Amino acid sequence: MKPQQILIADDDAKLLALLTSSLKKAGYETTEALDGEAALEQVKQEKPDLILADITMPKIDGYELCKLIRENPDTADIPFIFLTAKGELNDRVKGLNLGADDYISKPFHISEVTARIKSILQRSSMVTDVPEPEVETDLKGNLQQMSLAEILQTLGMAKKSGGLKIVKQSQVGKIYFDSGDVVQASL
Repeated sequence: MKPQQILIADDDAKLLALLTSSLKKAGYETTEALDGEAALEQVKQEKPDLILADITMPKIDGYELCKLIRENPDTADIPFIFLTAKGELNDRVKGLNLGADDYISKPFHISEVTARIKSILQRSSMVTDVPEPEVETDLKGNLQQMSLAEILQTLGMAKKSGGLKIVKQSQVGKIYFDSGDVVQASL
């Protein structure tokens, strides 16, 4: 099985080296970026399994990086963790409101960072490991014509299996069904 890929974006070269070394020892592959612009380019080139980013970086800061990742439907589902010295409540709330999956304040212990990464990647893989239906049938349409409750009820009554992806501006929600029952949901 291919190791999971983590993109580390931080302008502190020493911290990048520490995180890279520790995460490789934990069995992950890593790529590094010294600024938000380089991180965004790397995400476009090869979609990582998780992004670990500082907030205060040159060119594009971590907040803007997270916002751009979440606005793009191709990258919106990549788990995103802030790892930063900005530990005030309003900074954490802002980061989480932008769509970050976690927020870790510096100083940190590497075992905590590794444990949080492992936990988020396990949850993320539960969503992506839902088996594809044998026969692909797409249900596409405009939710202005039906409420979400009506769609869920229809899928339940028809005992459908598969996934439902709902996109509203920069938010992406996914609901997975097995024989009409909801088995996993994420936003």
